Amino acid sequence: MFGTWLSSAAPSKAQAHVQWYESGAAWLRPGMVFSAVVVPARLVHVALRVRKPEECVEPLARLLAGPVFYSPPGAEHESSYTALLPVAEGRTWREPQTRLCSGQALLWVPAPGRYLPATDGGPWWVVAGDGDSLCAAVDLAALVLRSRTEPLRWSG
Repeated sequence: MFGTWLSSAAPSKAQAHVQWYESGAAWLRPGMVFSAVVVPARLVHVALRVRKPEECVEPLARLLAGPVFYSPPGAEHESSYTALLPVAEGRTWREPQTRLCSGQALLWVPAPGRYLPATDGGPWWVVAGDGDSLCAAVDLAALVLRSRTEPLRWSG
């Protein structure tokens, strides 16, 4: 069900399923089915007082209650977490140090069911989605705000 819902954000549903099967991730276009907010991993790790993405599973599930995936660092980007929000909440997103993915961009989204760190260096779901619930912008903003105040108390 989650895969069907997610694939409706792809330029072609069939293409998304093929990419998920062959690559473990597919190019999806945020903005119609969901909004996507990218948060640098360092901010999430400071806010949660953890050092690794695997340690974020329970706290992020509890705090955000919606789908979140992790993208390891690549040639042109640092590691990050991407939270899926309702489209309307994404339209009003203005939190510094984060990036709302444009509806004109394509986002490399892990295959449904890819819940462990990928050996190929691809993205994976830290918090599983079910297609019915998405992250609330207010909860994500609180997490980002926490990252700004936590360094004062934690020297991780």
